[in-house]
Amino acid sequence: MGDVGFPMVNEDFSLAEDVHDTQAEVEATQQAIAEANNDSQVAAVEDAEPRRPRGWLESDIKRLLDKVISGDVAGPTDAESGDALPLTPHRVAKLLAETEGLSKAPSVGAVSSVFDRWVKLDVVTMNEKPYSFGGFTNGAEAPGTDAIEAAKVAQAEARKAQKAAEKAAAAASAQA
Repeated sequence: MGDVGFPMVNEDFSLAEDVHDTQAEVEATQQAIAEANNDSQVAAVEDAEPRRPRGWLESDIKRLLDKVISGDVAGPTDAESGDALPLTPHRVAKLLAETEGLSKAPSVGAVSSVFDRWVKLDVVTMNEKPYSFGGFTNGAEAPGTDAIEAAKVAQAEARKAQKAAEKAAAAASAQA
């Protein structure tokens, strides 16, 4: 294919002597760079934890809290007094990482978001200070996430019914 020229420029932007690499040298350099990049990407993938499926955090938190309530998993306790500590989002994330064998605990913000969603669905009560898990409401006490899923469906259906009623009211007022 011939020589590929790469002109060199001095600091004063004057042309320096032309540096000519053969096409084979250019391709060898490109191949070396690609292999180095591929090796680092493969190493990163091999070290990475497998991706968890969508919604895993909510179901894992529910399962963990069920185990803590039933006594299958010991909740956090004060080192000096041995008293149970409140299940704050930070402690839940840390406990989840320990019980599930995760290399990295889920973020405290993600755990807080799960609790906030559950409060809106009226499946948990939360203590104010410190912001911590207070317990499940009557409908959500059963093990599993069925009650939470049922609350989500009921809330979505209520939103749809409200939108339909608003649309009907707007249409009726437009005709009047």
